[in-house]
Amino acid sequence: MLDKNKILKIVKSNHWNIQGFNGMPLYLLSAANESGWATKKVLGKGYTHFFYFFYKKRAYMYYDEADWLRICQAYFNKISSVNKLKRLIDDWEKHYQKIVRETHYNVGKLEDLSDAQLVALMKKLSDRLSDAVNPSHAIEGIIFGSKKRLRSIFESLGNITEQEFGLVCSPVEPSFLFKAQKALWAIRKLDNKKREKLVEKFIKDYGWIENTYIEAKQFSKKDIISRAARLKEEPFFNKKVLAQKEKILARFKLSAKEKFVIHTIEVCFYWQDERKKYILQTISALEPVVKAVAKRFKIDVNNLKFTTPLEILESNFKNDNFKEQLKKRNEKSVYYSVPDKDYIFINSDYEFFSKALKVTLENSELELKGVMASPGIVKGVVKVCESVSDIDKVQTGEILVASMTRPEYLPAMQKAAAFITDEGGITCHAAIIAREMKKPCIIGTKKATKVLKDGDLVEVDSNKGIVRKLK
Repeated sequence: MLDKNKILKIVKSNHWNIQGFNGMPLYLLSAANESGWATKKVLGKGYTHFFYFFYKKRAYMYYDEADWLRICQAYFNKISSVNKLKRLIDDWEKHYQKIVRETHYNVGKLEDLSDAQLVALMKKLSDRLSDAVNPSHAIEGIIFGSKKRLRSIFESLGNITEQEFGLVCSPVEPSFLFKAQKALWAIRKLDNKKREKLVEKFIKDYGWIENTYIEAKQFSKKDIISRAARLKEEPFFNKKVLAQKEKILARFKLSAKEKFVIHTIEVCFYWQDERKKYILQTISALEPVVKAVAKRFKIDVNNLKFTTPLEILESNFKNDNFKEQLKKRNEKSVYYSVPDKDYIFINSDYEFFSKALKVTLENSELELKGVMASPGIVKGVVKVCESVSDIDKVQTGEILVASMTRPEYLPAMQKAAAFITDEGGITCHAAIIAREMKKPCIIGTKKATKVLKDGDLVEVDSNKGIVRKLK
């Protein structure tokens, strides 16, 4: 057993990549934890632990970068060819579709289920959320390590600019978010009578697209028409990327092994996109059951979402002390997860961790550095988006600043002139959307949301990965 002091010592002794987004434990831990441990079964190495802060429906997830490096090394040891990688992804997709069929249920008949049956269904769908990820949870580690490998390769072969490196690591196929925008554009161009079928098809194909680790969202036909009307220009995917990449790579004599590193990065864009789609679709399936359980056992639905996957038990949901614990977790909580065990801290213990791990950042800094995800130079006024509730405040031509962007940020990203994030890698949501929209984007600043505030005038020089405050 670990106490808070031992856990704090563990957290302080490791180098973490911290990702912030909207999330609650039930959905986030279902997707992350079990799939993280199961990665070991596929590659021989997996995650050893995760650390989380939850506060006001915000999640801060700590990834141990040592886990990432071990996972990446295991990947290249075991998945050493294009065919093996394809087989790995094909097997994952087939397994997930099998689980989807096995967890199909009738929403209208949830009330007919017994208490035990309803809780069992919730557990099955929580497990499905893990299956939606496993073994693709390795992607974070694979990309993290592959990027390091690729930089080392180019350093040994010759010079390459940051912009060129970004192009080499760019996707060659559009994401599902891009395809959804194209579908919205098609709806926008039609009159009221002709667009009815397209609106219905959009809801069927992309009705899950704005789900989060907090909740599932449902689109009405009016919502779709409104979103389509907000589009100012037809979405454009730069098909010249592949030719640009080939031109850059022609300068270097890469071995088959070195080319496989680049292929891995390219494929991970698709793999990550499919993973995200499966996660959001599963949240759509899980949400009605969670609401039914909350109603059945008289638990506030937001409190219920602070249950861990290991705690989905009928006996817990009937226990008043457990219900009270969930209520306190919802206020603010810390979770430390290892295989088969979640350590959860609330109240003063939460303060113990937050004070011990908090990094104080001075807001007087005039320059921030990050990684170029999409080239360009623009000036604009900052709008910091800490949650989905901030999206509407972003106006055309402003600079969107966030810890990380998620699908629900898309309306704001369409209006923004550039994006700046604290976290993220070359396959993160902000990087993908920025390249598709051809907007400047700097990721990995670590502290943009702390240093910058609404109304600041900044210059985003993505070519150099620098954000400058302008007086």
